[in-house]
Amino acid sequence: MHFPSIRVISLLSGLALAGCGAADIKHCSGGTNCNTGGNGGSGGTGGSGGTGGTGGTGGGGGSDNNCGVQNFMLTKGGTPDLLLVQDRSGSMAWSIDGTDTSPPAGQSRWDQITAAIKQVVMQVSTVDWGLLFFEPISGGGLGCNVSSTPDVACGMNTATQVVNAINGTMPNGGTPTAEAIDAAVQYFNGANDGNTHYILVATDGEPSCNDPVASITTAANMGIKTIVVGIGASGAATTLTNMANAGGMPNTTPGQAAYYQVNNTADLVSALNKITGQLVSCTYPLSMVPANPDYVEIDDNNGMKIPRDKTHMNGWDYGAGDMSIIFYGAACDNLQKGVTTSIQAVFGCPPVG
Repeated sequence: MHFPSIRVISLLSGLALAGCGAADIKHCSGGTNCNTGGNGGSGGTGGSGGTGGTGGTGGGGGSDNNCGVQNFMLTKGGTPDLLLVQDRSGSMAWSIDGTDTSPPAGQSRWDQITAAIKQVVMQVSTVDWGLLFFEPISGGGLGCNVSSTPDVACGMNTATQVVNAINGTMPNGGTPTAEAIDAAVQYFNGANDGNTHYILVATDGEPSCNDPVASITTAANMGIKTIVVGIGASGAATTLTNMANAGGMPNTTPGQAAYYQVNNTADLVSALNKITGQLVSCTYPLSMVPANPDYVEIDDNNGMKIPRDKTHMNGWDYGAGDMSIIFYGAACDNLQKGVTTSIQAVFGCPPVG
């Protein structure tokens, strides 16, 4: 398992910070005793013929136990592995609607879909991308053999490898969907990285070999969820729906199919962003309840304060029992997309006196 230092999903934010003697949170250096008494206020200026006011009383001494330094760690596990299992069958060279088997450059299913994949993998760093083409065997053909060795293994900073693999491949052969899923499962069985494993199947038609639903069900029983993308006009809607439901992560958008139907580059970019966002949690567990839950500040990697929002529209709030911090709305989106790369949690104290 790897824990990249600037990735939100492997975030460590355990600052020994406290705020003392102020309603807002005062940022004290780690380990500093913030309980030192404050200075007394200045006396008021006397009016005409009057006597000046008496100086204010000094704050409490350093022995005050009201405000103790505490450490809280916000910790996330390793990044999820997302293996793209991409159909490269001969029909991927057709137009999206299937009416033209030799469309102009840039208009084929392959061109439209791979353009989206290349765009998203270069932009989204909150998952560990991998790539496995249907039937990546020499010579193509209509066989059902699929290598269990991915074209690109899941890992950090693999975007360029994915793009290069796509650029070096063209549509050819059949659609051994079930065998490709079996190959993905075999690969994940040997990937002892401690990460959560996901398969994303993108295909444009009916499988040419065995039943993919059975393979996806087997994967689900092993804890590997499968997301299904249907490319272009296809007569495989029933099969794709059954695959998506078996995979455990169907599209839940009202009025849409259980699989993600895409007809162009923009459709797939949108779908991939939504899918990858769902794989990254916006919940960060706490090891213990903050001593003063109302005096907590969350700052992003740019030093900007993320507001607490009890309406759960945009910001953060506590989870059940104040044992976690959950981000909502744009704050969650920024975490999932990797826009926010790190967070500081400042646990402060209420005012003294």
